[in-house]
Amino acid sequence: MKQKKLSLALKTFIGFGLGIVIGLIFQEKATILKPLGTIFLNMIKMIVVPLVFCSITAGVASLGDLRKLRSIGVKVVGLYALTSAISVALGLLMANITNPGQGFDMSALAESSQYEAQAMPSVLDTIVDLCRRRLPERMGIPSDQIQVLSPTRRRGTGTRALNQVLQTALNPPLEGKGERRFGDWVFRAGDRVMQVRNNYDILWREDGGTDSGMGMFNGDIGVIRSIEKEVITVDFDGRVVEYSPDMLGELEPAFAVTVHKAQGSEYRAVILAALEGAPMLMTRGVLYTAVTRARELFILVGDGELMARMVANDRQMRRYSALRTRLLRETGQEA
Repeated sequence: MKQKKLSLALKTFIGFGLGIVIGLIFQEKATILKPLGTIFLNMIKMIVVPLVFCSITAGVASLGDLRKLRSIGVKVVGLYALTSAISVALGLLMANITNPGQGFDMSALAESSQYEAQAMPSVLDTIVDLCRRRLPERMGIPSDQIQVLSPTRRRGTGTRALNQVLQTALNPPLEGKGERRFGDWVFRAGDRVMQVRNNYDILWREDGGTDSGMGMFNGDIGVIRSIEKEVITVDFDGRVVEYSPDMLGELEPAFAVTVHKAQGSEYRAVILAALEGAPMLMTRGVLYTAVTRARELFILVGDGELMARMVANDRQMRRYSALRTRLLRETGQEA
């Protein structure tokens, strides 16, 4: 007795039915069969193209008269265009009849899902947060042991802008805290300041001791201890100096300093603000100087692509000081 074969449509419906039954019985546990389904689908994808190609090739080869191929091609294209038009028409007809989405109120959903996108913090905000909270709390590095550097004085991430935001964050004004305005800057007790000129005649005294001496030099960093009347008292690591109004031009805020001013100094942690600057300042040498100022930790805040350009920019500035000629002349030799 010849066994009757099942049609493809019947096999498909049986497969759908078995899938539904297994899903209802095993529910989430049925996902263990997912790898088998993935393998089966991938195998079908692999054989679809070769199967179609072989079917077309076999059909063409079986034609007795190749002139029939033209009429067959025209019929296939026509049937494809006709079925596409019918499907589009049916879709538009059903959409007009059923009106999907009609009566759905989007306003309630919009009110319940209003989320404002959080803007990325600026370079200045990030640096302030590092100095005021993140490094002191998470790494135990006090803010007075963190030095912010910038290749430039001007622009958005220059030392001028950095000093303003850092003073506001780290040493805000308080009642009873002395202040003294000089030019565009307001010196405040507790500010970090830098001596920006060599002064061999300035007097200093030892804090809590009897020693004294003369001379403060470009790059020395201290903290304003007090401001009384017109005198600003600065403590440079135990050397106390009193600045009268005519000497304030030798002081600058030092919450942030240029990389050039930081040469020869070392700090426990260094934060480099690198977002923009003149090409002659954004060089490999400037980046190297900034990195080597850090004793324990170096952080770059800014543009990663700019840092890559700084690494690639090995431009060297030639100095025409005639030092060699002058040395030879002093020793009695000719250049």
